[in-house]
Amino acid sequence: MTRRILATALGVLLLLDALRVFLPSLITIFGDAGSTSPALLGGFALAWFAAGLVAAVVGRYTYSGVVRAAGAAALLAGHLALLFTDGGQPQLYAAAVAVAGGYWYITGDALSGARLAATDRTQPRLVGAWHAVGVTAGLAAGTVLDTLLSTEDLIWRHGAGWMLLRIALLVAFAIAVLATAALHVPAGAPARRYWSAVGPAILLYGVLTGAAARAGAGTMPAPLAVALVTGAGVLAVLVAARPRLTGTAWVPAVALPLLVLATFPTTDGGQATWYGPVAQALGALALAGCLGWAGLPGSGAGSIWRGLAAGGGLFGAGALLFGYYAAYDASIGIPNGILLLIAALWIGATAAPWRPIRATVRQRPATIVAIPVLAVLAGLAGAFVVTAPPAAADASGNRLRLVTYNIRMGFDLRGRFAVADVAAALAAQHPDVVLLNEVDRGWFLNGGHDDLVAVARRLHMAYEFGPAADQVWGDAVLTRLPIRQVRRVALPAEGPTGAGALAVTVSLGDTDLAVVATHFQPAGDTPPQSQARAAAKLVRTLGPRVVLAGDLNAQPGSPALATLESAGLSEQRSVPSYPSNHPIKHIDHVYATNAVTVSDLVAVRTTASDHVPVAVELEVR
Repeated sequence: MTRRILATALGVLLLLDALRVFLPSLITIFGDAGSTSPALLGGFALAWFAAGLVAAVVGRYTYSGVVRAAGAAALLAGHLALLFTDGGQPQLYAAAVAVAGGYWYITGDALSGARLAATDRTQPRLVGAWHAVGVTAGLAAGTVLDTLLSTEDLIWRHGAGWMLLRIALLVAFAIAVLATAALHVPAGAPARRYWSAVGPAILLYGVLTGAAARAGAGTMPAPLAVALVTGAGVLAVLVAARPRLTGTAWVPAVALPLLVLATFPTTDGGQATWYGPVAQALGALALAGCLGWAGLPGSGAGSIWRGLAAGGGLFGAGALLFGYYAAYDASIGIPNGILLLIAALWIGATAAPWRPIRATVRQRPATIVAIPVLAVLAGLAGAFVVTAPPAAADASGNRLRLVTYNIRMGFDLRGRFAVADVAAALAAQHPDVVLLNEVDRGWFLNGGHDDLVAVARRLHMAYEFGPAADQVWGDAVLTRLPIRQVRRVALPAEGPTGAGALAVTVSLGDTDLAVVATHFQPAGDTPPQSQARAAAKLVRTLGPRVVLAGDLNAQPGSPALATLESAGLSEQRSVPSYPSNHPIKHIDHVYATNAVTVSDLVAVRTTASDHVPVAVELEVR
């Protein structure tokens, strides 16, 4: 039975990796960063998310093992194709094939009725609902690997060593699938309700409970937050294998929605509260408990219904995922967090003991000890990986180099995760201060990366983050200079995407300079007047030496820019900065008060984002 657990875990791990490529490719390649209508984008995504339902129908007319084998083959083929893609349409469709294959693979397991019953006599190390254990182990492996790689997936790593590691994972999965193809299906048919929860579980884990990058972006010290979430992910495997550790199925079923709600509150500056990562970690355990209870032997059901439950759950999770992130571009009528709550309630409902549970679950003592030890080691490794910010440089002198850059969540024009290219373009300007827009610190839609840490580590700079759209998406200031003060201000909402202003005061020896990073988010073509007024109000409180810069989504002559000028700001001149392959729009600006002289303004040519960086020399008087 250990082979079955391994095959499931590796399949889920590869599916997670495929989703982390497919989802951002949807936005940057098919969606062309917002130029494609949400309806067309959603229809394209949901067509692929329906692969599990198609697999269930196919399984009705063929041997269920064929569906599982076909899914594994497509998952492998998609990943192999990704080894040789370089962004663009090939990347999008290779990832789509891998995702569809992963959905077929999970549905194939459901069709085969593959679940360990209490009467099984194989006496594996993990005795319980083996599929729930495999799913939880795959999710945990994804979090651990993501943390150890500093949230930069294997697929975006270059070099022979990284490619060999990716191939080794694919070979291990292929061997595990072949080794389990002829295994006898254990007695006891899997309950439909369990299979319907697998898709929402992957969604909730990727977006929230297993998102180490999200945990590190809040007010809790990043090493501790990442250690909590990473360690809890591993410990969750034991909870899935031995759900009775939770006492009763009602405990995780009720706790999971409450813990999801506990991750929503923020500080006045929009950051996650100190208990947010605690709720994430406990949520991972509750999620595993729900899967473990739901996966225990129950009443029988026809294979077609199990397959439809699995495919329907995967499709429903895709719809919830699309709706959750679509809310940042268009109004959906409700707070998007409600969709995560729906996923949690869905999973909890599958675990709730609507009927008496008579199955017994046993584990070997070695397993009960080994998994907590591994959880502690994973947590320590996660804490060790998080690097401390470097010490501030010499603050003497009154001249400095500043660069502002909209990095589009770290993806270049071909849809590749290109934080290395972003950092290289910035480093070439030898900046003292960097202002970034569209910084993503854990959106599953964009792969779950922490762009800010990735760029700051390469530039050897300290950083401050200002949430805008939500807790993990917004603006940032990076600097080599000592930081004196930080203020985070939410700007009035004009469109569905939130906006903020991050004011960081740095020391230049005897003089201080306040730099404000902001990204105006207008509603359609309407000038962002209310946001400009709020930013101007903030500038008036920061003293005589202020620089405000960023993607203002306003061209010269706009009323919004006139509002900034009324606060004593002026711009030396503007340069075209968008789109990066042929800049024609002047929407990235650098404004300064009279006590700051701006010179040597240049637009840096690079396609590491859809904008180009704008660099200036500053002299502070």
